[in-house]
Amino acid sequence: MPQGSPSLSVILNHNVLLYVAFTASVGLCCVVLIFRPELILQYVHQLSVRSYEELLVARQDFYLDILIIWLIGLVFIFLDIKCRRIRAQLLVRWLFVGRHGVANSPPPSLLIGTFLASFIVAPALTVVYLGRFIFDAEWLFIEDGPTEYATAFGFLCAAILLSISAFRARSKREDSPLWYFCFLSFLSVVLALVALEEISWGQRIFNLETPDVIAEINLQNELNFHNIFTSDFIAIYLLSATLLFAVAILSCWSAIQNPRQKIFSELSRFFPDGSLIFLFALLLIFSPHPNLYELVESLATLVVLLYAMDIYAGESDKQRDSSLK
Repeated sequence: MPQGSPSLSVILNHNVLLYVAFTASVGLCCVVLIFRPELILQYVHQLSVRSYEELLVARQDFYLDILIIWLIGLVFIFLDIKCRRIRAQLLVRWLFVGRHGVANSPPPSLLIGTFLASFIVAPALTVVYLGRFIFDAEWLFIEDGPTEYATAFGFLCAAILLSISAFRARSKREDSPLWYFCFLSFLSVVLALVALEEISWGQRIFNLETPDVIAEINLQNELNFHNIFTSDFIAIYLLSATLLFAVAILSCWSAIQNPRQKIFSELSRFFPDGSLIFLFALLLIFSPHPNLYELVESLATLVVLLYAMDIYAGESDKQRDSSLK
């Protein structure tokens, strides 16, 4: 433990108080939903296209949201305890500032970008999207609007960066295994397909007609697949967000511990950096709601871009180091 770090009892006392206050707030929300739902649902109705009656019927959805937020809060409290104990720093400070110069850490400029994305861009985007009817900002999120094309462009850029990283890794066969090249290549193809899906494979750009076979089963009469298997995509979104948040917890734990085991050094090749855990938390919170998928896709764009930039920076550094040998 670093010299001058607070004692375990002081750390626990601080975080126990935080846990009690956080849990009490969550419990209060549950009590209000049970006995006075109109205090919350009426406000949500102002931000949603759903009627108050629909919100009242779907009240159980809010219990799931509260549970997810509570569990995420517990994870952050636990990780903060661990970070304060081992690194004598708050979790946020260690992830974005304290790791400068530590092995396997992203470049400082990328950590700054991740911090801005997590605590400025993503919250601002969330507020604008949830309040789009109040701020008269629906035009940002309409079909073929700025957000949709920005999402497609972001996924395409991430795919290009990962493709370049894959071939750079393959050029150094002695320290980059074949599976790593295959993983990056596969992921770049998936992201490129997502970008094409987002713009319906250029249907409105090139004025393409939807084939009758697809039009009959597509909910929006578009040339894409995610509007065909809508119910399956709901489960996929939630499962993916849960798995990614679990991976982010492991990455965050590794960033705090800085372990030397071979398994962690191998996983660090393709695991997202722990600093992305705050964006993954937002994805997990919003993923159960199909009517918020435009917001989820926008947040996912930030995640994949930052992830691809981290991989690209790592491979660039390795290529630079090998050229100097």
